[in-house]
Amino acid sequence: IRTAYEPYFTSRSVGLLNARIGFAFANQPVDVAVWGKNVLDKKYLAYGLDQASIGAIVGQWGPPAQFGVDVTYRFGD
Repeated sequence: IRTAYEPYFTSRSVGLLNARIGFAFANQPVDVAVWGKNVLDKKYLAYGLDQASIGAIVGQWGPPAQFGVDVTYRFGD
């Protein structure tokens, strides 16, 4: 069923760039990785919901670019 609000919460597919690179140190129980999600910081509608019966539309934007570092320590190695 199509409604008048549909153009406000529909969008084309979106390609996101996520990246991760890790380092494992020889003879050490520590690994380190740096990562990024949505690296190009694309703004996109994650979902939309048409509540035409009450005259409202609800939607949520996808998360912005996120970056981080993971450190893993292996006990007992």
